[in-house]
Amino acid sequence: MSDPLARYDTPACINDFRNSRRKRAQLRTAWDAVVDGIMQPNISTNFYDPKATVVGRARRARVEWTAFPKRTEDLTVSLNQKFEQADGRPNDTDERQFEYCEWCVERDPATQKILRITFTTESRAYFQELWKVDPDCVCDLNRKHVNRGVQLEDLHLPGDPAAYNVRNKWNTGNEYLPDRGGSMHMIVGINTIPLAVNLAGGAARNPRDAPTRGAHHADPMVILAVSRIVGRLQKRLSFTNPVGIYLQEPEFNRIELPAGAPRDVHPRDFWRVVRGKRSRGWGLRAVFRVPDRFGFKVSDLKIDGRPITHGSQLARTVKSGTYVTPLPHP
Repeated sequence: MSDPLARYDTPACINDFRNSRRKRAQLRTAWDAVVDGIMQPNISTNFYDPKATVVGRARRARVEWTAFPKRTEDLTVSLNQKFEQADGRPNDTDERQFEYCEWCVERDPATQKILRITFTTESRAYFQELWKVDPDCVCDLNRKHVNRGVQLEDLHLPGDPAAYNVRNKWNTGNEYLPDRGGSMHMIVGINTIPLAVNLAGGAARNPRDAPTRGAHHADPMVILAVSRIVGRLQKRLSFTNPVGIYLQEPEFNRIELPAGAPRDVHPRDFWRVVRGKRSRGWGLRAVFRVPDRFGFKVSDLKIDGRPITHGSQLARTVKSGTYVTPLPHP
């Protein structure tokens, strides 16, 4: 029999301080406090505290939903207009990608063909804690994953180097551009771990059937899964450590390669999880890109018979989700 959880791990157990045990320990302590502060208000008879409960070898259950926003899917416009609408990343008044998953595209400036599509489910709260420990680490991650030209002063609030700006110029916009745009982590207001945990905690206290209509794909799926565990299975549950929102594999069978593509190549070869652990279902950041050696680009592929002209077409095949661990009542 194992002991209760001693500490919440970082999302996907990611280690952004491989060369500093001190900074890694500082971040892990800070992140543990963040997650514990999210979890504690939701503890109830049906939603247990992992720090006070022996989980043992209980199996986790995945709760997932499509990354394409339901609010856009329900619009009475053409499919191409839906793709255009969904591809728009947030600004101060317009938030579109709100299924706990956000994406951004890079295009060839000469042909406007898509070169890569990047998806992220990373929490801005994690990057806020990372910034408190080491702003240079956040800058280095942005240079690696977003743009090599990112400068430290680009990432903090004007006049306040101690405050990380989650909507900095490199983390807004639906396209990667030479001087702005990109996606390091989620920024849409509702795409947060606290809202996901609160949704599940509320459903555990008051299990009910999932609403048939609503503004999001995620909410009814979480409510339905929790209600099934608590109501039908008569079990309690909690979020599985490490708590986070994770990318799942796209539906590769919907993606068609161009004529002349090598026979031994499959669309799954172009999907790389660059932050997180793909083998564990803990994708935090993934890039869909065709290596240059193949001689074709992402826009030369088709999804559901249509050439890829928008990142949101791939988002329709991608699911984001989280994990809970059901247990019998004591």
